[in-house]
Amino acid sequence: DKFQQQLNTATAQELSVTLAALQQLHHKPSSKWFDRFYAATLPKLPSFLPWHLSASLEALGSLASESPPAAAWSDAALSQVSARLRTMSAPGLCGVMWGVCELQLKPDKDLVARFLGEAAEKMHLMDGAMLSRTLRTLVRFGHTPNSDWLVLLADESHYHLPDMDPEQLGNIAWSFGSLRYSPGQRWVSTAKEVVLQKLPTFTAKALVRALEGFAGLQVELRTMSAP
Repeated sequence: DKFQQQLNTATAQELSVTLAALQQLHHKPSSKWFDRFYAATLPKLPSFLPWHLSASLEALGSLASESPPAAAWSDAALSQVSARLRTMSAPGLCGVMWGVCELQLKPDKDLVARFLGEAAEKMHLMDGAMLSRTLRTLVRFGHTPNSDWLVLLADESHYHLPDMDPEQLGNIAWSFGSLRYSPGQRWVSTAKEVVLQKLPTFTAKALVRALEGFAGLQVELRTMSAP
């Protein structure tokens, strides 16, 4: 409540840090709180630096998916994302587009294409979690990258497959399967091996996603057995 009273005077850094803290605490404020937050931050969005913007949108994606912003805030946020996309770090790039997706904002085709270009340039800096999230975000946007982009992501993600947790493995397999794109026999073989090794740690949701993904790739985990 105290912070709500200070929204109008809080700086971009204070706002983004507060959202990140709420995200870490898994605390979701009320819809009324978010309405006040959007109203207070709308005129301040142009002052958000790239990391303020990415941290805020990523946190809002986790916290406010059930309290999406009005059109005016959405348009202003997307305008700032477009202006700052080039200067975002690899984690910031992944986080901001994931937040845009979770908040049900509607980036135009040009912004999605620019995101693809920036992601391709920074892909070598992404870990498995970022690569899995990036591909899943694009699938949820309803956008199919070209084959060169997908080859690059398949190559980069292959190296990180052993380090991915079950959710990330399930999501990246599901994303490739949804796109009906085969990442290649080497990728598929490694993914099958990693999934089988980590099978006892899979949640039901992650396992279903992985199986749906492999089904989309027409791959059968023949050696899979119940843990």
